[in-house]
Amino acid sequence: MNAMHATVYGNTMDSLLLEEKEEMHRRWYWFLIVGTGLVILGAFAIVWSVLTTISTVLVLSWLLIISGLVLTVHTLARRSRAGFFANLLSGILYLLVGMIMLGNPGISAVTLTLMIAMFLIVSGAFIAVSAITSAWPNRGWMLLQGVVSLVLGFLIYRQWPISGLWVIGMFIGIEMMLNGWGMVMLGLAVRKLR
Repeated sequence: MNAMHATVYGNTMDSLLLEEKEEMHRRWYWFLIVGTGLVILGAFAIVWSVLTTISTVLVLSWLLIISGLVLTVHTLARRSRAGFFANLLSGILYLLVGMIMLGNPGISAVTLTLMIAMFLIVSGAFIAVSAITSAWPNRGWMLLQGVVSLVLGFLIYRQWPISGLWVIGMFIGIEMMLNGWGMVMLGLAVRKLR
């Protein structure tokens, strides 16, 4: 019974994958269109990285404010539940942090950039040390990743607080461009599927 079930399941998965490949082949141009759009938007985000950074901080501020309001109202409506004070404090904290960020987007961007730099330095050091001390396959790539993160973190920190005005926007732009190029390459590869 199990062998028959595995065969049926395997055939079903194979047919689903074939249908998915055929659908992707028919719509390959959408990958190209969306990917090209992301590359263009990413380029704009990089060129206007200060505007992208401030815009990102403002959007994050409003998300925190709305989340804080929803969590606070939800917690007050359910006062008899366990964890009332922890949830209430969380909602108020979201609300206050969002309002502070909204009132000071430049300072918030600089502060977030410092946290990004510290994260890159710590995670890069951890990854590099792990690569050196372990016997994992491909640890050379892991070591390269750690060193790049470490160097990038130090470069951002050395230019801080000025880097706080453009780093977030630059990262968003680079991420958009990489995703866009990935989609363009996928669309071109899917186009050749038969």
